[in-house]
Amino acid sequence: MIAKSIALALAGLTALAALPASANQGFELINGNDTATIVNLWYAQNGKPNDPWKSVDLTPIGPRATSHFDFSGSACYQDIKVRFDDDYEHVYANVNVCKGGSLFAD
Repeated sequence: MIAKSIALALAGLTALAALPASANQGFELINGNDTATIVNLWYAQNGKPNDPWKSVDLTPIGPRATSHFDFSGSACYQDIKVRFDDDYEHVYANVNVCKGGSLFAD
């Protein structure tokens, strides 16, 4: 019985280890600005200068609000560009969009 439990546990660990790099948890985008709303969001693969910016269909993210995003594909490290409603833009380089973390944009 113990041997069967150990075999099942090892099989489960092997299945987890086999998950592709693209299996991601997404990330939270936090608008840290007190007055401006994030109105545009783009991403491009980090380290690939010829990768064009891809627009994300975005519901505006108000001041001090948070939104969750999921990315598909095999590249976890992306450059993220945001534009606020006051036309301020900022690029956040080398963001790991797979680990389930947060990006604080202000």
